[in-house]
Amino acid sequence: MDGMGWMIILVLPFLWMGYGLALLIITGCAFESKRIRRVLLWGVAPQFIILCITTLLLYWINSRLIYVFVFFQPVLCITTAIFLFAGKKTQYSRLLFTLSHVIFLAGVLYQGHRENLQHIINSDWKEYKITRLFEQVQDNGAHALNNDVTCSELMQLLTLAAERDDVKEETLRTLIAKRVSPFLTMSDNCTGEDSVEIYSVDTTPFMAAIQNHNIHSVRFFSQLLMGNSPKAKNNRDIVRRANPLIEVYKYSHGSKKQRNSGLEISKQLIAIMPELLTDAVWRAVLNVYDADAARWFWRKQPPENRLYRLKAMALIPQTDALLAEIRHTPEVLNISSEGDLNEEEFLHFLIYGGDTAVIHALVEKGIVNWQHLMNIEGFDKDPLIWSISKLGENDNDREVLALIIHDINAQNALPEERIAKYLTWTGAMGEIFLKAGVHCDKLYAAIESDKKRNNGMYSQNAREEVDRVCTPTK
Repeated sequence: MDGMGWMIILVLPFLWMGYGLALLIITGCAFESKRIRRVLLWGVAPQFIILCITTLLLYWINSRLIYVFVFFQPVLCITTAIFLFAGKKTQYSRLLFTLSHVIFLAGVLYQGHRENLQHIINSDWKEYKITRLFEQVQDNGAHALNNDVTCSELMQLLTLAAERDDVKEETLRTLIAKRVSPFLTMSDNCTGEDSVEIYSVDTTPFMAAIQNHNIHSVRFFSQLLMGNSPKAKNNRDIVRRANPLIEVYKYSHGSKKQRNSGLEISKQLIAIMPELLTDAVWRAVLNVYDADAARWFWRKQPPENRLYRLKAMALIPQTDALLAEIRHTPEVLNISSEGDLNEEEFLHFLIYGGDTAVIHALVEKGIVNWQHLMNIEGFDKDPLIWSISKLGENDNDREVLALIIHDINAQNALPEERIAKYLTWTGAMGEIFLKAGVHCDKLYAAIESDKKRNNGMYSQNAREEVDRVCTPTK
């Protein structure tokens, strides 16, 4: 946000408080002064009432634009000031009153045009009607659906139902009975209907249920994938092309509930269509480090891609088999997907998302050549930075990081010039270095080295961290 934006955010509350105070004073004075009463009744009150009614209507339909009129305050301040001036008996009173209302209307029209107010309110009104209709169908079933309900409205209802955790199975059955398919988009379901809005290819009720991790809706829709009827086969073809399992694991930081529901949905779909478990799905699972899903998927079908297979073994974990692979070909630690330049190297995955038992075994058996890895150029190639960035509040993360630092130090691969930078990464690094066997003398020496090499870029914060855990040398 730019400086003007912050200024508006900070100033607006004071403007509203000032306007509210002015409104109270004007209202109080209106009982005693005919001039002020004229200002209130013919100037301030109509504008305030219009603004309140509009805001309440937007709130009633749960509109996204309810915030718009918060930023209308400067216009109200200007028009109120003009009204107060015009309230005096001058020859320009009527002209000033008219000018003030023109400014108000111009402000409304400008704000409406800038925010595309008409289109968005129309859209919000439609969503409100669909939500109300959904609640009626939940309560009254098919009786709530009139004959004039359009196909596009039915599709919006079905999509909303697919997203809602509280949807009744009877509601889904009622909507499906109206001959709309949860596997098709609105444009495919409602061909020839003028009011149909064109949605993206993935926006189907089925995909909406997947994206919202709605187990109940997915279970209901999955029944339409079973059997050998032409319709069931066609539904399976559609699902196979889109492969919803990839969508299931697109979250970046999934909660435990999200991961559990994702695995439950995966089980439901794979039971009907085992061919959905592809390497693309494996990649999605590995990208979010979902060990439970990887464990269950492995029993069904391990990935064909070698990198994905190694990553899965690190998650599950299959420690002995993985260590045997690494011993046989140590260079696997540096491999990444050839098809994606952004794919992380296996060692990065192992350190950041691998099971603690695997990392323990890898370090304790001295399999990793840290001398080579720590000399690779580039901040994003530093395995110790990977380890530190994983560091959380739990003791396991600290123990693993201390093990890695100890092993790096034992191989004389810990670059002195980087230690000061490592120390500033998080507030726990002092204890972790000591636990790893890196003594205070070496830490202070690294800080002095930073002063010479990097002009003390990290030395001040690093010294504070080391002073916290070490007795400063005299």
